Amino acid sequence: MTDRYPTTAWAVLALTAVSLMTCAGAGAASPKPRAYADPAGRCRAKAPCYRSIQAAVDGSAAGSVIRAYPGVYHEHVTLSKALTLNGRGATIAGGNAGAVLSMTGNEAVIDGLRLVGGSVGVALHGARANRLRA
Repeated sequence: MTDRYPTTAWAVLALTAVSLMTCAGAGAASPKPRAYADPAGRCRAKAPCYRSIQAAVDGSAAGSVIRAYPGVYHEHVTLSKALTLNGRGATIAGGNAGAVLSMTGNEAVIDGLRLVGGSVGVALHGARANRLRA
């Protein structure tokens, strides 16, 4: 038994290989540096791992992505650089006074954090083009 369309099969295989090489090759964005925060200090074996969100912010370069694992972080956070802070299930408990989250930098993304306490939830100080998502 012979294949009626051998040329077509090879052409599809060649096009698939070229597509995969193009997607994985030049022009592909390099992954952003990551940091992790966990109030228990475990970070599910990911590194670098910080016990507070502020320590993760301080230890990260602009453009980094910080993943705050679920839990309660008893702190006030000041964000002065362009970072992405993902915190589904994470709560920042800021006590009774001051802003729980102060933003002084531009182009930060805050996603999924719950803010409680403080006299103000989020304070923006000259910050532009920041995004807050529930």
